[in-house]
Amino acid sequence: MLQTFFQTHRSVLVRVAGLLLCVLGMCSPNAGYLAFAQGSAQYLGCFKDADNRDLKDKFWDDSRMTPERCLQSCTDSGYAYAGVQYGNQCFCGNSYGRYGKLSESSCNMTCSGDSGLVCGGTWANTLYKTASRRDVPPMVAPPPPPPPVRSSATPAATYLGCFRDTDQRDLNATQWDDGQMTPQRCIRTCADSGFEYAGLQYGSQCFCGNSHGRFGRIDSSSCSMPCSGNSGLMCGGTWANSVFRVR
Repeated sequence: MLQTFFQTHRSVLVRVAGLLLCVLGMCSPNAGYLAFAQGSAQYLGCFKDADNRDLKDKFWDDSRMTPERCLQSCTDSGYAYAGVQYGNQCFCGNSYGRYGKLSESSCNMTCSGDSGLVCGGTWANTLYKTASRRDVPPMVAPPPPPPPVRSSATPAATYLGCFRDTDQRDLNATQWDDGQMTPQRCIRTCADSGFEYAGLQYGSQCFCGNSHGRFGRIDSSSCSMPCSGNSGLMCGGTWANSVFRVR
């Protein structure tokens, strides 16, 4: 019954929580939302970014981006901080703030997944400390890469071959970049997000979508770049996707 009540009145409860946090001096653009969605996630403020990213360990963009979605991804990947930027981008890392803090007005872009929430701005991160790493101070070393995993460890995935890509993107639903990329990591992300295909490219990039192959198949030798998370596995190549069916 409580769960039904929460789902029915979620938006009202979120706004009330936001007002209460403001009264307590803990107001943020998404305070009420995160009080329910992430519990112990901590809002840190609006921070400047640059070409050489402040949060540089993991990046992805999504047409359904929300602070909760970004926090969940960074938390699941073991990072201490999550930043949403430009409405649809998510950045993860274990240190932050090298370019300084900005005024809250610089983080003024609505989220692509919920226009009632704020997801950073132009070269501006709405920054959070993730729930799972609250005891980790800034400037710690990144976590070690995951243990070697063969794609066969994901039995539901079927390897389809090496396929050409362009700047129009063959798999164009969502993409992200990760210094710990493996086929299993990409396959799991695309499958969990409800997509049918996963493609790995350039050693560290993952693309998801529900169709593939519009630029044609290419020789398997074009998908020969070692994965950033396991050099014993291949993760595509230059403008070349190692494509898997994941559903």
